[in-house]
Amino acid sequence: MQQLSNDQIQKIQTGTSSRDGFMIPGTDQGLLNNAACWAWALQGNFQNVNDDLSVQHIYYNLFLYDSQQAPTAINDTLANNIIDIINHEDVASSIKMLNGFFGNANAGNTGAQADFRSQLMHLTAMVYGYTVSAYEADKSPYAIHMKTKSWYGWDHWAISVLMPNGTRNYLQTVSGSVANPRGIHYNCNCVWDESLPETVIGIEGLQPGHLNVIDKIVLP
Repeated sequence: MQQLSNDQIQKIQTGTSSRDGFMIPGTDQGLLNNAACWAWALQGNFQNVNDDLSVQHIYYNLFLYDSQQAPTAINDTLANNIIDIINHEDVASSIKMLNGFFGNANAGNTGAQADFRSQLMHLTAMVYGYTVSAYEADKSPYAIHMKTKSWYGWDHWAISVLMPNGTRNYLQTVSGSVANPRGIHYNCNCVWDESLPETVIGIEGLQPGHLNVIDKIVLP
């Protein structure tokens, strides 16, 4: 993972922060325009939903489902596959914790659901190579944010950077198209899907893709 330079930090705080912030030039074209919110947050680039161990793949295939598509258990086949591929003790520990939370979460215990949501997000970030830490709004240099109405799914992802003045600068997107371009937005003052509950984890740095995109910002 990489750290933002002073110049890059200056770039993302250009202009007055607002809900939608500013679109990074050129990101409303090509693959970045098609990037899903999770692909930007976790990888800093476009990623195919069908890729092995993509966010989409993990969040859907980590469960076994009943006929109503409600989760009934952790899919041990995928869980063991993740452990084999990533080969890190923290990943195995994370999956063990998910199994421990699952029963009570599936029974409707809101505390267990919150723990499950956070731990699944933690596991996913580790799969993408992040070093994860407890989130502190005024101390974590970088963070990944997720909004969701479900205890085992997601609706929106974003990243944030702690600025020198103590505020957080949110960078996010939703996937666009040629007819409806969206692009990557920076200097947002909130995570979109404001009405949904939020789960946040601290991270120690960003992906090279994030830095490459931030470099596209032109200072006035």
